[in-house]
Amino acid sequence: MKEVAFADGQIRFRIPAGWIEGKEKDGSGAFYDDGRQAGTLRLKLMTFTSDDNLTGHIAFDELEAMEPEPGQKLEALPNGNALRSHREETVANGERTLFHVWLLASIDPPHRMRLAVFSFTIANTDENALEARRTIAALEREIKAAQFSHQIS
Repeated sequence: MKEVAFADGQIRFRIPAGWIEGKEKDGSGAFYDDGRQAGTLRLKLMTFTSDDNLTGHIAFDELEAMEPEPGQKLEALPNGNALRSHREETVANGERTLFHVWLLASIDPPHRMRLAVFSFTIANTDENALEARRTIAALEREIKAAQFSHQIS
């Protein structure tokens, strides 16, 4: 695994060592293995501000208040972040694509909440392959361990 410092270090996480880091036209990150069609991890980072003091479990509460997705999981993580994850499937031109989506939220006191939206896309036919399952499990572990810049001392 190798560490990525995305958006000038606003968030740090790890990806498989052989993956390439790229950028989408909208500024979001794209991470993939150029040699294989093993899926693509995308990342978009957002910051929300509030006049209120943001403390405690606000990140978890905000993710919980969102429209629920079928099969979603919501977790309060030991580092104070909150994680919401789910899967989506689409069909375009007869090809089925599976999206694994993780929303990682963190409070940056006193007035900011950071939200990292990770999505991993893979052809549905590949999703049950052992390597794909291992990649998805590794990505989930690394996303849970990700740190925002305000958490790094």
